[in-house]
Amino acid sequence: MKIKCSTLFDITKTDISNRRHGLDEPDQILFSKRRNQQRNFETVLQVISMRSQPEDISTPVKENMKILGNTNWGDNFNAIKSPIPIWVFTFTVQHSSVFNDGTTELGNLLSDCENVPMIVSLEEVANLNNILSIAGPSKNILFEIDNN
Repeated sequence: MKIKCSTLFDITKTDISNRRHGLDEPDQILFSKRRNQQRNFETVLQVISMRSQPEDISTPVKENMKILGNTNWGDNFNAIKSPIPIWVFTFTVQHSSVFNDGTTELGNLLSDCENVPMIVSLEEVANLNNILSIAGPSKNILFEIDNN
């Protein structure tokens, strides 16, 4: 099963996994930002990995999207008129029922994400709380089964 994840958090994959500023990164502020972007991506992958081993993970792509009137996101963001960045990636899991909570196909995945801490003030534009929110006015992450 292929799943698409979209989020308002900056989950840019930078591949910076070391905790110390390296010699190849002369700018400490840029290094910290890029490390935090990678941390956010790793956090989402770790939540997914609690129930399944994600495979065929695509690199998150930053897209500009108009939120106004889009019901996929929380009402806190529907007032934003100009396009804002969202990050999108896909992954597959071998067992299609691994996230099924008996009500929704991805219900367990969604509940696992609720209130997970994230790092803010990177490249995102939306005024986000520093936690993942799966529903309500602050909804900032979306999972969908990708049939493509």
